[in-house]
Amino acid sequence: MDVVESGTKPCDLVKEVIHEHPLSPFTLTTAIIVGYLALFSVYWLFCFLRFFAQLKDTLDSRHFYYNSLHVTDNEIQTMPWETVLEKVIQLQSSQSLCMVKDLSAHDIVTHLMRKENYLIGIVNKGLLSFPISHGIPGAALIVKYAPHGTQHHHLVLTKTLEWTLNWCILQSMFDCNFRVRREFVSNPTTLKKQLFVVGIAMLLLSTFLVIFMLVYIFLRHVEQFYNHPSTASSRRWSNLSRWLFTEFYEVDHLFKHRINSSAERAPEYQNQFPSPIISIVAKFVSFVPGGFAAVLIVIAFLEEPLLEGHVRKP
Repeated sequence: MDVVESGTKPCDLVKEVIHEHPLSPFTLTTAIIVGYLALFSVYWLFCFLRFFAQLKDTLDSRHFYYNSLHVTDNEIQTMPWETVLEKVIQLQSSQSLCMVKDLSAHDIVTHLMRKENYLIGIVNKGLLSFPISHGIPGAALIVKYAPHGTQHHHLVLTKTLEWTLNWCILQSMFDCNFRVRREFVSNPTTLKKQLFVVGIAMLLLSTFLVIFMLVYIFLRHVEQFYNHPSTASSRRWSNLSRWLFTEFYEVDHLFKHRINSSAERAPEYQNQFPSPIISIVAKFVSFVPGGFAAVLIVIAFLEEPLLEGHVRKP
């Protein structure tokens, strides 16, 4: 594709934009970019294959709802959770599903929330608290009483730490019948080795994880910030606060309903403890993009060529 440069000389945009040897010279920055793209490709392939595995489970669940519980896709959207539990219990009484004993609502929820209950217990017992001298963002301060005095620890649960606990503990502690394996309890050395190996891997991949999380957060919230700029300064529940707020045996959709109901009262409680510095910074962050966009709009109306680029050969 050729365009005319300065009115006389043709300019091939394809040759200007596309590089025949993009990896030359192979610098440290290029190596980091190639490594990140390779890791991202592996992660994308893993997610692609996992999609089909989850699709099979989803289709099996739909088949169970439609043929066994006689619940259609339209009915499940408005049917209460208690009604679904009653239908499963009635089905168990008429024909044995996979258990020989009578099934109750407590048994169903216990089976669904077994892994989550362990994580809720770990958080509530303060097992993830560390003796950090200064607080870090998202950490909760707790006080531990000891014979020689009180100790101030900080409870931390980042998303990567939650992934680590899920991989090393929750995914390997149960057998096929959802019972805690004896080897898992009697051999803590294996768990220590797994946590150590995953910790080293997280340390080596920390740079890529930071980039991945930043891109993920940007893509997740860019549409919301574009349509509702005021939400850029609004606060949300942190990962730690969500697990502290979750009750035992509370399924996900009920928890979301309860936490969404708190959105109206939470700002009122939060306003009782104002932080002037954070408020000023938040207003500044929300003001700058809007002001920059306004300047670009004015320039586009007055002098549009200022926003146009011009490709020329060196």
